[in-house]
Amino acid sequence: MHHGRDIRRTDLTRAAMQGRDFASIDGVAANVTTEAPCDARPARLFGAASHARTRAGHAGRLACGFTIVELLVVIGIVAILTGVLMPVLSHARAASGRVRCMSNLRQIGCGLVEYTERFNDCLPRFNATANQQTAEWGEAMALTTRFGTRLDGLGLLLATLDITDPRLFYCPCHHGDHPYEQYASRLESRDIAASGTGPIYGNYHYRTHMDPSATSPIGTPLKGRNLSSTVLVVDGMRTRRDFNHVTGTNRLKGDGSVDWHLDHGNAIYKSLPFESVSSFMGNTIFQDAWRWIDARPPTDNDSSSGGSQDE
Repeated sequence: MHHGRDIRRTDLTRAAMQGRDFASIDGVAANVTTEAPCDARPARLFGAASHARTRAGHAGRLACGFTIVELLVVIGIVAILTGVLMPVLSHARAASGRVRCMSNLRQIGCGLVEYTERFNDCLPRFNATANQQTAEWGEAMALTTRFGTRLDGLGLLLATLDITDPRLFYCPCHHGDHPYEQYASRLESRDIAASGTGPIYGNYHYRTHMDPSATSPIGTPLKGRNLSSTVLVVDGMRTRRDFNHVTGTNRLKGDGSVDWHLDHGNAIYKSLPFESVSSFMGNTIFQDAWRWIDARPPTDNDSSSGGSQDE
């Protein structure tokens, strides 16, 4: 009996051990079966990993900004575009200012026509050039007398109301010492005598009622002459800083027309003084300048100045 029990117990033990082995084998098989799909799709797993790394790389680049090479490339492109566009923009700005300047001169021309019709074909008188022996042609930019106590020259157009806006006497391209803002309060008050603290200068040079280009004596009356082709108003010429457009000047003629006069070789500009010449001793400077503006045949002095005439 005991021997039979031992046999059965041994069989049960052996069966249990075999069952455990089979369970172990089944577990391994189960593991293999579970992991098989992962091994069966290596490409998808690797692609996902690659995509994750790529996204991480982009995120890193976004966090870090531009690289030095990229930044240098961008700066180089901006510098090239700036170098190309700046001359174009500068030229466009100068052309725009020149057109606005021509508009100012046309309106001044209309004022001069109305003035001459009212005063028997006489141009506005400028007292600083009234005396041929002591005329100061460099001061013909002034709109008032020397001490600023009353209007004079082109400023008389304000007194007669042939021009009502004093800003017309100021060029948008002016880069000298006489901006409109410097004299605005005095001009707008219309009481020049009460506020007289020195002369008021515009940005345009008036030929005056005399002719500064005449040879002997310097300055002869323009009254009675055909003024249709005579240049009456140009850029300021008191100093080089007053020459508004540098490369040339707009010219207002007696018939009211306005044209552009290119200053070849900077002949006009080079003939002007660096600082104002208040004495009549400098009149030959402005005599030469007006000759260049009139486009007359150059004299020996003109030839030595290194310029060439226009037209």
